[in-house]
Amino acid sequence: MCNIKWILLLLFLLIMTSLPVLVSAETVFKEISVTYDEGKKDYIGSATVDIDGNMYFTGSSPGNTYLTVKYDSYGREKWVRTYSPNPASRAGGAGKMTVDRAGNIYVAPSRNLGKILKYDADGNQSILSNPRIVPYGCCSKQTGLVLDKNENNLYSWASHTIQKISLDGGSNWLQRFHTANYLVRGIATDDSGNIYVVGHSVAVNNPSAGGLIIKKFDNLGNVIWSRFWHAEGDGSQGETVHGLQLDTNNNIYLLVQSINYENSCLYCITSFVVRFSSDGSTTNSTILNGTNGYQAGAIKVADDKIYVTMLSRNTHILTVQKLNTDLSLDWSTEYSHSNGNLSLASPDVDGLGNVLVGFRQQYNDVIIKFDVYGNELWTQNFDGRRLVFLKFGTTGEIYAAGSRSTGFGANHNADVVMYRYGVTQLICQ
Repeated sequence: MCNIKWILLLLFLLIMTSLPVLVSAETVFKEISVTYDEGKKDYIGSATVDIDGNMYFTGSSPGNTYLTVKYDSYGREKWVRTYSPNPASRAGGAGKMTVDRAGNIYVAPSRNLGKILKYDADGNQSILSNPRIVPYGCCSKQTGLVLDKNENNLYSWASHTIQKISLDGGSNWLQRFHTANYLVRGIATDDSGNIYVVGHSVAVNNPSAGGLIIKKFDNLGNVIWSRFWHAEGDGSQGETVHGLQLDTNNNIYLLVQSINYENSCLYCITSFVVRFSSDGSTTNSTILNGTNGYQAGAIKVADDKIYVTMLSRNTHILTVQKLNTDLSLDWSTEYSHSNGNLSLASPDVDGLGNVLVGFRQQYNDVIIKFDVYGNELWTQNFDGRRLVFLKFGTTGEIYAAGSRSTGFGANHNADVVMYRYGVTQLICQ
C-alpha cells in the first residue's frame, strides 16, 4: 500500500513539472496626454480626478493668478478659469484642490489662508471663504484643504490657523490651532465629523522649543483632547511632521522627522512613525531604518496598513516600507538612482495592496509600482520634472500630473502636464 502511495505521488510531481509555467507581468503605456501651455510660466500646485475620470489641475500663472483647468476623461479641455486675489503676493497661486462626488471643485491658495473658491461641473465660480486676516508665518508655504467623508464640510489650514466651511448651512468657524509658535501640518476627519490636527513648533532649529502637538476637535471646533510628543533623548531634538493619516478605527499615524542637536550625533536625522489611539489615551512609535540618515517622505494608510517613504541622505536611495497597525514591519524595499530625491507626489495604494510611488531623478521624475509584497513591477518615466500628483483610477489606470520646464533665464518656460496611463497584464508561458 505504501509503495502505491509513493508511486502516485511521483506521478503527480512528474505531471506538475511537465506543465507549462505561467508568468504574469505588467506593461504600462500612456493612454492620454494633456499639456497646458499658454506660452508663459504656468505652474501646477495640485491635481485631482473625479469618479467619472475627469481630470483637473490648479496652480498659478504670472502675477500669482489662480489657475484652474478641467479636462474630460478623453483629455479634452472643458474649461479654464482664472482668479486674481488681492493682494496676490500674500496668497500665492492656487496650491490645493479637492473634488466631491458631484464634480464640484474646491481650490485653496498655496501659502496663506486666502479665498477658498468653488467651481461646479460647468466651471461656474463662487467664493466660499474670504478671511480678512493674514496669519502669522504666512509664508511658511504650506496649506491644506480637506473635504470630510460626508462631503458636508470643508477644512483648510495655513500657518497656525484652521477653519471650517460648512457646505450644508451649518456653522463656520476659524481659530488658532494652538499658539502662534506652532504651524499646522495636517488635518484628517472621521465618519463622526471629528477633526484631527497636528502641528510642530516654528522653532525646529531650537531643540528646547521642539516637539509636536496633536489635537482632536469636534465639528464645532471644541477641543476633545490634546497631546504633546517629543523624540526620546535629552530634549536636544527638533521635529517636523510630514503627514497625518487615520485607520478604520480612527487611530492616528504621523510621519515625523527629527534632527538631533546632541554632540554625540550632531545633525543626525531620524524618521519615526508615531501612533495615537483615537481617544488619545495611548501612544507608541517606531524608528524607521535606524537613527541617522533617513529623510522622511510621505505616509499613506490604506486597509489598515501603513506605507511610508524615506530617502537616504548619503546614498539617495528611496526606501518604501509597509507597516502593520502595531507598527511592526511587513516589508521594506528600495529603489536607487544617482542624484535622486523625494517626490512631491504622495504615494497611493489600490484595493489589492499595490503601491505607486514617485521619485525625483536628476533630469526627470519616475513612477514606480510595487506589488502587495514590495516587489517592483515596473518603472515609468514621467515626462516632466515636478511630479505633484499620483493616483490609481477605479479600473486600474494611473493618473499623474506635474510640470515640465524648458529654457533658462529669460527664456525659461513652464508647462503643466497630466497623463493617464493604462496597464496591461501579460501572461507568458
